[in-house]
Amino acid sequence: MDHLPTPRNAVTNKRAIVPYVCLKIYDGGPFLTYPIRECVSHALPPDGKIPGGSPYWRQERRYPTPKPEQEDFLQRWLFFGLIHEILGDCYRPEDLICTIETDEGKTSIVSTSGLVETLDKWIADIHSGCVNPRQTYEHIAECLRLAFATIHGAGPDFDPRVKLSLASLGELFALATNEAYHAREDKCPAVFMFLVNDSYWQSPMLSSGWCPSQIKVNVDNRLKLQTLHFLTILGQPASDGLHWRCNNDRCLAYQNELASYQTKHVTDCNCEHFSIDMKRLTEILENGSLPLLRIQRGHTLSELSVELVPSQSTSCYIAISHVWADGLGNPYKNSLPRCQLDFLHKTINEYYANLDPQAVEEILLWCDTLCCPVEPGKAKNTALAYMKRTYLEATRVLVLDASLRMYDFNTMDADEACIRILNSGWTRRLWTLQEGALPAKTSRLSILFKDGAINIHHLLQRMFQIVRSSIGLKGLASDIINGIGKFAKFPYEYDGDRREDLGTVEAGLLHRSVSVPSDEPLLIANLLDLDIADILNGSCPLASCANAGCDHSRIHRMWLLMPTASRGIPRNILLRAGPRLSEPGFRWAPSTLLYNEIQNLPLCPRTSVKNEDSPTASDPMLYPQSTMGLVIDHTSQGVPTSRGLLVRFTGYSLSMAPGVTSNPWNVVKQGGSLYSRSIDGTWYQIDRRHPAEQDPFLSTKLFRTLVQEEGNLWIIHDSAFTNHEMVAEAKGAQPVMIGLLVQLLSDEEGIKYVQSKLHIYIALLRTSMQKLFEAAYESAKQVTRHIPTSHGEENEVTNLNSSMLEHEIHRVAIQNASQDVTAIAAALSSNAIILFQELIAIMVVGGYGCLGPRTADEQQWCCD
Repeated sequence: MDHLPTPRNAVTNKRAIVPYVCLKIYDGGPFLTYPIRECVSHALPPDGKIPGGSPYWRQERRYPTPKPEQEDFLQRWLFFGLIHEILGDCYRPEDLICTIETDEGKTSIVSTSGLVETLDKWIADIHSGCVNPRQTYEHIAECLRLAFATIHGAGPDFDPRVKLSLASLGELFALATNEAYHAREDKCPAVFMFLVNDSYWQSPMLSSGWCPSQIKVNVDNRLKLQTLHFLTILGQPASDGLHWRCNNDRCLAYQNELASYQTKHVTDCNCEHFSIDMKRLTEILENGSLPLLRIQRGHTLSELSVELVPSQSTSCYIAISHVWADGLGNPYKNSLPRCQLDFLHKTINEYYANLDPQAVEEILLWCDTLCCPVEPGKAKNTALAYMKRTYLEATRVLVLDASLRMYDFNTMDADEACIRILNSGWTRRLWTLQEGALPAKTSRLSILFKDGAINIHHLLQRMFQIVRSSIGLKGLASDIINGIGKFAKFPYEYDGDRREDLGTVEAGLLHRSVSVPSDEPLLIANLLDLDIADILNGSCPLASCANAGCDHSRIHRMWLLMPTASRGIPRNILLRAGPRLSEPGFRWAPSTLLYNEIQNLPLCPRTSVKNEDSPTASDPMLYPQSTMGLVIDHTSQGVPTSRGLLVRFTGYSLSMAPGVTSNPWNVVKQGGSLYSRSIDGTWYQIDRRHPAEQDPFLSTKLFRTLVQEEGNLWIIHDSAFTNHEMVAEAKGAQPVMIGLLVQLLSDEEGIKYVQSKLHIYIALLRTSMQKLFEAAYESAKQVTRHIPTSHGEENEVTNLNSSMLEHEIHRVAIQNASQDVTAIAAALSSNAIILFQELIAIMVVGGYGCLGPRTADEQQWCCD
């Protein structure tokens, strides 16, 4: 896999060897019809449309092809065939095969040496107008979508090296095709990483010392295969061997236990601590200035002097951003060892001298350990309120991270340096988001390596150059831009419109942690320009507390102020799973945005109307979730009230269909899910969105159990279920929507007051399944019309004789089992008639849900 990028400081220089497993050569014919020529027609969708859900995976799941045959066919078609289809005579088959010597003797492998250079020439030819008329963008995108769907169908024992070679080749061609044709609408698959099992990356990264949660972060971020391969052979620094306590969900290496925290010395010395004059520190803060440190070195550490001075409009100072786990903090007292002060003084002066060798002005220092009071009180609150100002007004901000200071920047390429930064402990802490975001906007953020500091802006510029010039590194560079952009380009404006909102902040907070939970609302408030003084000192909104400025209600005050932020509170915050506040009126609100154990939808306002006058984002890879060129729908915002969050949603009532309480067949395994029918005859499968082990916060009950036990239930969701695009898409896939199950408490003046019960998903059944379920539903109506009930009333099916019911269902199933129905059922079960009978029984006994008429599109709900 020579086309995948490799860091200069890789833990291994050996590239993954991909065996040549073809039993014959590709025939040189059209790519899309090759399966027909090879009598593997099930690799093509039956209706000839791409995508539409290739049935290959479905066929292979039921009738798996022997491993050697499948690997032979897929490598021939999706490797050699795809290269031939796109590059034609630019790349000969013999260029792709070579022989190497191994312990087992000579073996043939595939090689992509020179492929990137050939693709660069191919792109240049298309840009110059030398286009093969058969090679349209739509045609290549169609080939890539079919390749993606087919690789997805490869068996579980398929050689992972061959699979990665196929998937990474598809990714490279997708990047090159979009670049070559200046694609504005990306029709090529974008997430080839889904085709490679996570374990392929996890095992080597764990053995190299990576934190399990950092591995999960990289996988969850949907990185390009270029990036994942780069990370796998990069290795983690030895000093980071602190992850033995970590798990997949949390990194504990940088989580500080304040009660046992120990401030470190630079070396093994025992020099004394220097303590700040607290009276002077308080006086400076009360006078509205920032406390800064003037450090003067002496011949010995004991002669080193530190003076606390107030900031002036002309003050020149370096603010330090650091990870407390590295030992530069102190939770007990505003003091540091003299050796640390000497190190800080030397570091900032060398750094500033390199920035401007002619500089003559005095350079001062700001460090939270000495400049932010430890003891709770007015002075500390003032310092916290000044935190945003501190980093905005700093001449420069310098990042100190122990793992990064192990490396000489000059021994790395820019991409490796960026990857090191993005996977450092500094990017996993809460406060460092603000400390990086505020100065980075104006190119004032630098990262200290062993041999000096580098400005993050310079690294970003280099990544943009790579994106524009190197197709072999384009995926890696774009992932780096996205990663750094989560803090280095935040906050930002577009055409004078502020773009930071709660969703942007949440994206930046992803996978970060904090030692003091009550700090979280302060940081969020700073980034969203909320009234930080109100959050710190405002009255407690909880009825059980009459104190002002209490730490436990900072998060409550933050949510009450959130409507003043840009774009306010997105209504889809109700669809966000995770821990919530427990107090009445606040039970809709997350108690933290740092909960990473569940993947959530991004918090963002609905964008409904495209502004054709607005240009396309200059770098869509940098702002993948931005709303550039779109008009914000302000009705998608929520308003906090004393009874809950007031929002507008579409809703449907939900109840169990009437029937008897038992099912004598029990063939269809529904588990906790519930098949449900809307009044227009559309069928859905509905279940809790996450298992109770992952999301126990609203309820631990099965979805089916909740519906059976509770009354006045409704489902609220962003849009109507009967969306025409979704119905069309259902021909090949099973679209899934996210919703919230709520219980109606009252309906007052057009507002439905409800309580949250469960986060759910709603899956629209495929067209074939719709036919099967509706046939069972109509058959069930026949059953209830033709058999007597205990009360002699038609359609009342309680207390039916079980054997009579079973006989009648069997008769109707045989009668109504059309060829289409039987074929659909046979694809799901070895006994199609039994399955059809079971579905009819579910309908007869009331084992399904009934969705009532939908509310108005903008029905008001007050949800707690």
